[in-house]
Amino acid sequence: LRASYTEEEFKAGRKVCVVTNLKPAKMAGFESCGMVLCAANAEHTKVELLEPPEGAAVGERVVIDGLDGEPLPPNQVAKKSILKNVLPDLKTDGAGVATWKGGVLKTSA
Repeated sequence: LRASYTEEEFKAGRKVCVVTNLKPAKMAGFESCGMVLCAANAEHTKVELLEPPEGAAVGERVVIDGLDGEPLPPNQVAKKSILKNVLPDLKTDGAGVATWKGGVLKTSA
């Protein structure tokens, strides 16, 4: 993210989508329990933050059309290699809308 955004563009208060049920890991000297979601072009020369829709509440859960259920706890996400299996099918469509296996990621907004 640092290569694509200035500190001013990635300032406190900006709403972004984050995967939060991850086991703690050290990143750049800080403990992190989440992953900011971004989209990139095929060459990875353009990176854009995945932003929730206008009106989405801070901390609101993002859901995928056609799926239901509760999130797994961090230890199960790691143990079952969930991210390794989910991330390859997480895409954006031509309008920049995030999808997973064709199901739209959405909030109540």
